[in-house]
Amino acid sequence: MFIGEASGRVLVNVVTGPNREPLKMPFLTFQKGAYAVPEEGDTVQVSEVSGERVAHAPVTAPTFEFPTDLSEGDFCFKFNDETELHFSKQEDGTVNVELSCDGKLTVTGSDGFELVDGDGYGIVTEGGGVFNWHHEDVDFTTGPK
Repeated sequence: MFIGEASGRVLVNVVTGPNREPLKMPFLTFQKGAYAVPEEGDTVQVSEVSGERVAHAPVTAPTFEFPTDLSEGDFCFKFNDETELHFSKQEDGTVNVELSCDGKLTVTGSDGFELVDGDGYGIVTEGGGVFNWHHEDVDFTTGPK
């Protein structure tokens, strides 16, 4: 596997049968701008699109536990037992988002970020190291002056 920087695509070497040399081909994902990189040894589907062989959809079973809380309409990215991003459609049509990881979680917003609930309580920053904390009827600001 290697990243084809010139073409902006993930390229993989795929062995398409016994005693055959690997063929270099693009690895396609479900959406433009979505990138997935299969692991060496993964079994992938191969098809032909506009005369070009392409690989997609790894069919190798993962080594970690299957998510047990999936429901109709859900979407989940799972990388290992502790790391997943789960979009869960609720009965009222809203979508819950759950993110967990076994490493460091980094949130970066070049124009600041907000981590607030539906009532506006939480943390808001507009950058520059200044954080506004909103909790019940108490608001305070920390950071450089």
